[in-house]
Amino acid sequence: MKNKVFSSNLGVRLNHILQLIAQKKYQYIWDVGTDHGLIPLTLAQDKNIKHIWASDTSFQAIKLLKTKTIQLKQISCLIANGLQAIKTPVNVVIIAGLGTKTILEILEKDNPYIENYIIQTNINPENIRKWIHKWNFALETESILHTKTYYYHTLLINKKKGKKIQTAKEILFGPLLLAKKDAIFRQFWQDNIKKEIFLKEKINHITRHAEKLKKIETIEKMLKTNNEN
Repeated sequence: MKNKVFSSNLGVRLNHILQLIAQKKYQYIWDVGTDHGLIPLTLAQDKNIKHIWASDTSFQAIKLLKTKTIQLKQISCLIANGLQAIKTPVNVVIIAGLGTKTILEILEKDNPYIENYIIQTNINPENIRKWIHKWNFALETESILHTKTYYYHTLLINKKKGKKIQTAKEILFGPLLLAKKDAIFRQFWQDNIKKEIFLKEKINHITRHAEKLKKIETIEKMLKTNNEN
């Protein structure tokens, strides 16, 4: 996909997903929770992509999207709950714009037709990594984007090849991010420390207070050490 296919209307976080798809040259793509169908409509401009499925639980969202895709034969619009409608092989499933709890509920319906996932979340990415570890899948790439309001983690999950997540430390910080410890990674965790300190001061429960303190100490220790080998 050439850069001209990218849309300024999507913003940096969704364009990052398009960039990953272009780099991996995926041809069969499923967008879960498609909403307005921004990703499928943009991807449809790439002639290298064979088919895109746009699914959502909202009847109104799919009805409106169908009116926009009448002339786009490579897009199928479906009213579907998560991954349950996937009955044909797809190179990648995109799940973005949803909370981590909802994402995990969707991922529990994983099936053999799915080769890879692109997951984008702005809260508790460690829970996604925990799921990857649970099923012995691999993390091919992970990156952090910072908007005016949120930090977004984008994880490319490969069921067969990539970096396996093996330790509690890797679940918390991400093995690939931990190996690099770049500026955005450090900024994310420095801001996270501030949030944890704020929450700790609001907690009266002794056990939970101790848990917050331990997490702060773990983050501070990680930031002080050199990059992981």
